Amino acid sequence: SAHWLKLLARQDASVHQIFSLFVRRPLSGKMAQAAGFKVCVVGGAGGIGQPLSLLMAMDPLVSELCVYDLTLAMVPAAGVAADLSHINSRAKVSAYAFDKDDKAIDKAEECLTGCHLVLVPAGVP
Repeated sequence: SAHWLKLLARQDASVHQIFSLFVRRPLSGKMAQAAGFKVCVVGGAGGIGQPLSLLMAMDPLVSELCVYDLTLAMVPAAGVAADLSHINSRAKVSAYAFDKDDKAIDKAEECLTGCHLVLVPAGVP
C-alpha cells in the first residue's frame, strides 16, 4: 500500500515508525526498548549524511551505526564517527571509507552485514 511511502516521506516520521513498517508486528513497549538495530548511512560524511547520522546516533532504538563514505569526501567518515561517538547514546559508531573505484561487494561486507536499515543520502557530484 501507499501508507509506507507516505510515512517515509514525512519529515517527522520516527525511526521506530519506519522500522515498524518492516517487521511483522509493530514494535511496542519493552520490545521496542530492547531492540538494537544496526543502521548504515551510505554517504554519512556529506551535507545530508552528517545530520542524518546524528539523528540515527541519538535514536534509542539504534545500537550500532555505520558511517560509510568515500575517501574523497571533504569530511572524512572517521571524523564524523569520532564526533558522533562523543554523544551520550547507546549507539556504537563505526566509520568505513572507500575509494571511488572500489567495488562495494569487495569492501563493504562488514559494514552492511546484519544491517536492519541502510539509508543512502549519497550522491557524488
